Amino acid sequence: MHDFVRAGLIQTAAGNYYDPADPGERQYAGNPPRRSITEEEIEILAVLAAGMDVLEIGTGLAVSTHALASTARRVVTVDPDPWVQDPALPHVEFCRVLPHDLTGFDLVFIDGLHTREAVINDIERSRPIARLLLHDTYLPDVQAAIRHCALVECTHWSTQCRLAIYTRN
Repeated sequence: MHDFVRAGLIQTAAGNYYDPADPGERQYAGNPPRRSITEEEIEILAVLAAGMDVLEIGTGLAVSTHALASTARRVVTVDPDPWVQDPALPHVEFCRVLPHDLTGFDLVFIDGLHTREAVINDIERSRPIARLLLHDTYLPDVQAAIRHCALVECTHWSTQCRLAIYTRN
């Protein structure tokens, strides 16, 4: 377990984390709690973010935020859910809405709401950023959004939830 994983999170057998106090994500059947990235994905994000200005869409439990912030020059993380808290990290700006000016970002990490429409919206709204890193690309709605936006896969990692880098076609 990384030292930045906050107290109270429980690691699953699959390697990701969840918070037992999480009220769940109401947009999904059964209100499942948020699940973080895995240890393997933490290492990948830290390497990919090194020295970059990163936009993260979907702060959630902030495990990925910590991984990105551990090596990035700057991270702006966005999550509208009132349950999600500001991770209060150096070089990290927490927002409830996407900033208007997205110029200057080197990479966007998209791991917000996983419905087809939400992922399409996240991809389209982050248009000024050339490199897109998406989490949970095994999900049918995420795959449909990727096809809809005509993204081109550059690299993928066969992690538990599949992590991949895309560019725009």
